[in-house]
Amino acid sequence: MNLKTLVLHHDDRSTDFLKPIYADLPAVTVVTDSSDQNVSQLIREHDRVIMLGHDYPGGLFFMVNDSHASLLRQKRDNLYIWCHADQYVKHHGLTGLTTGMFISETGEATYSGIPSRTYSQSTVCYSNELLARLVAEKIHAPLPELHAHLLDHYQPKGCPIIEYNRKRIQLIEPAAASAKRIQSAAMPHP
Repeated sequence: MNLKTLVLHHDDRSTDFLKPIYADLPAVTVVTDSSDQNVSQLIREHDRVIMLGHDYPGGLFFMVNDSHASLLRQKRDNLYIWCHADQYVKHHGLTGLTTGMFISETGEATYSGIPSRTYSQSTVCYSNELLARLVAEKIHAPLPELHAHLLDHYQPKGCPIIEYNRKRIQLIEPAAASAKRIQSAAMPHP
């Protein structure tokens, strides 16, 4: 699969571990500046979008928000890797590989209720680097194959960080996204 890919990855040292995911992609445009006002146009011009970083359920800080959902809905094979990205994807009826709350820093482990005696900074770094390497290994594959690869190889082996994160990696396929969109349309939003 050789797609024209847009990567939205805010310039942030704490998420540099994600760079290997797109380092060897051909036909890639990487946007790291949150002030880039052309994100909508860039989404239109690319076959898929890979969004990476520290963010929230409403989107990728300063780069992607609710206004981009209709454009992203037209794309397939998107990756949404940030804390609570699954909520954004489900709310907007999007498809792709996504993460829920995802621990990439020790503070997030504490926040998520993992006892501090069970992990260290090196444990978190190992989890981060393993995830990025595994995604990079199958970045050219169809998303179901990439998802299966992650589930097969991103294994806890006694690591509570990987155990927590692995449970939050999801593949949301078109049929599920359509059902969620219909359900969301029927329910009033707060």
